[in-house]
Amino acid sequence: MIRQLNGHLPASLHEISAPLDVQSWDAARRDVLRWAAVAQRDGGDLQAAADTLKKLSNIWPDEPSFWLELLVIRARFDPNVDIDMSACPASVKNYPAVTLFLCAQAHQAGDADQARELLDRIGPLDPVSARAFADLHQTVVETLKLRPALEALSATNMDLGQARADALEALETLVLIADTSEALRPFCRSVGFFNIYGFDHPASILIEAMENVRDRLSVSGLGVYLGLLIALRLDDRAETMARDLVARPEAPLSFEMLRAIVLLAARRADAELENEALRRAERLSVDDPVRHAELHQRARSLGLDRPLRVFIGLFGQMRDPDQVIPALVEHLQQSLAPSGAEIRFGLATWPQTGFRPLSLDDSAGFFQQVVPPPLRPMLSDQHGADGHRLRAVWPEVVDALMDWSGSQTARTPDIETLEGLLPQGSRIALGNEDAVRQCVDQMPPATRSLAREQINQLKMWSRIADLGPLARAFEVEDARPFDCCILVRCDLVNLKGSPSALAARSASAHGRTIVFHDYDAHAEFIEGSGDRYMVASRSAAEVLFAGFDHYIESLQTDDQPLRERVPCHEGVQSLLFVSGLTPEPVWAMGYEIHRSAAPRQTLAAALRSEIEASRGTSRHDEATAALAALESVR
Repeated sequence: MIRQLNGHLPASLHEISAPLDVQSWDAARRDVLRWAAVAQRDGGDLQAAADTLKKLSNIWPDEPSFWLELLVIRARFDPNVDIDMSACPASVKNYPAVTLFLCAQAHQAGDADQARELLDRIGPLDPVSARAFADLHQTVVETLKLRPALEALSATNMDLGQARADALEALETLVLIADTSEALRPFCRSVGFFNIYGFDHPASILIEAMENVRDRLSVSGLGVYLGLLIALRLDDRAETMARDLVARPEAPLSFEMLRAIVLLAARRADAELENEALRRAERLSVDDPVRHAELHQRARSLGLDRPLRVFIGLFGQMRDPDQVIPALVEHLQQSLAPSGAEIRFGLATWPQTGFRPLSLDDSAGFFQQVVPPPLRPMLSDQHGADGHRLRAVWPEVVDALMDWSGSQTARTPDIETLEGLLPQGSRIALGNEDAVRQCVDQMPPATRSLAREQINQLKMWSRIADLGPLARAFEVEDARPFDCCILVRCDLVNLKGSPSALAARSASAHGRTIVFHDYDAHAEFIEGSGDRYMVASRSAAEVLFAGFDHYIESLQTDDQPLRERVPCHEGVQSLLFVSGLTPEPVWAMGYEIHRSAAPRQTLAAALRSEIEASRGTSRHDEATAALAALESVR
């Protein structure tokens, strides 16, 4: 066998000259044969490698390395490789990686009890095995531990304390698995924010799991954890962790961690913490110049002495425009009035208003959005994660909401009506959704599927693109350029904060390469940027107006990293970075997305039916209290 594998042997093995005793020679021979089989595998000859390892495990059945290499082929390269584990001795089966494989095998065979027993017996995996079997390990823990625990959490008749403890234990294991295999960030994306197997859960359970294993996380894992704390606005905990890290010169800091600290410091206006993080970043060896530059493009603005000329572009899908747009315009006008800014408005939208109908597959949160605050607790996920489960508890209320939702229809306001919602002299551009779809249909087949998945992004960028001609028309009419542009979705309500200071900063010499945007926890965590509210200099706004063309090019490019960052918020950030602009989230600008509300009379009637149908049950008292709360709000 050695003669057959001679071509795969490391050259250094031919130089061994010292005499070996029998035991050492036998060990060396086993290592040589294993290395040769691994070389066959790495060379792509999987079947030959598997056959070699099977023969070796027959000759030396007590040698765990042969079995482990076989399992690596099965787990990572070819799931169809047949391995007869009945010949594996008990001593080898006790190795954690082998026990893990047996657990997966039992689960696949339908023996759930045996699989759970084996899963509980798996000890700590060595670093090499942890990386090699990470996907397999994650799958069995998710399937056998996490999913049952989450299902129990969503059932009203289960011991929620025990179910939560089980889910927490499973999440801790999964966090460590993902961290060891350098996949913690994708894992956190997959569970946040935070819907697993169709069940909604508070982010606190993931945070608690990560805190419990914090001391066992890698440097990169700590960076992901810190970023998650910041994304979820747990600022006090994040600041305590950040200060502890930067206060220790010997503490290893990753780029991921420093980026998170800078974001936190900027949010809290903590120049000392931000500067220390930037100094530490200078000493890092970072091979990504774009991400590295991000830490060093946080210039602060200089004020302007003259009144600004500001273009405010409202874009996107209208929702109840007669209510929403006048309030939005009034807020923006009042916010900029103290600065004396000269304002012009433009609206780029679609001819029809929009309404998102409810579905029983929607999560509880969608049902809460269309009812007044007093009714939201009864529609929370403690009664069910989706409409089907909510309906099992509150059939009258959910049916009433579904009937109301189905009766809502889109409207097509005439242009005069829309002009009446805006200040005199405003400009309007109405888009054609069919034109966007035709643009997608004309793409090559290889990119058409991805483009269809991103149709909503393309529609958004097409509306932003139509704001460009409106702004330029104003500049021709007034014979003066704008200093900055404020782009706002036209379905936002309850705005908080003033864009006045941001407008001044973006128009200053130090702010022309910064695009200020709304803070979005999910967007920040996936390294994206908010796109509902943007403030940019006049030159930076041209980049945003050209976003539709950039998006089309990104969908069809051969540049894989650029194509992979097409989805939603990631695409916004890519556009800014490749254009030499720096995105900066702004936490002071608050808003809500408008949702049509179900009529109170409809809800009151449904609650009375619930009260009548639930007499003698605990639901009766809850429905009675909800009706009283609804009637008390005027």
